[in-house]
Amino acid sequence: MKTYALILFLACTHTLHADIPFIITFQGFLTHAQSFPAYDTLEIDFSLYAYSESDIPLWSEHHSTSLLNGIFQVNLGEKVPLELDFSQQLWLGMALDGQEILPRMKIGVVPKAVHALIADS
Repeated sequence: MKTYALILFLACTHTLHADIPFIITFQGFLTHAQSFPAYDTLEIDFSLYAYSESDIPLWSEHHSTSLLNGIFQVNLGEKVPLELDFSQQLWLGMALDGQEILPRMKIGVVPKAVHALIADS
């Protein structure tokens, strides 16, 4: 079993044009247990939940990604549309090679700001 440390970055991109989907750019930095950067190819499952300890995801998407110097990037919503209510609190779950990283990450201000833009248009 591989052990990783994870540093995460979230960015949100959105346009008000109806034909372009809502995408969350997700970046992370993974190291092995010995603290050196990982160079693996990983199978990563991302899920969004209404509660931090919920068993039922509101949305999920699978990505196969390669790490270079421990860094990876995926676009959430690229494969499965993010058709969620971002006015409510959401939690991001992430599983590497089938093992969920806990605790789940609280989704912050940026997607909620996008919701406000959409609600006002």
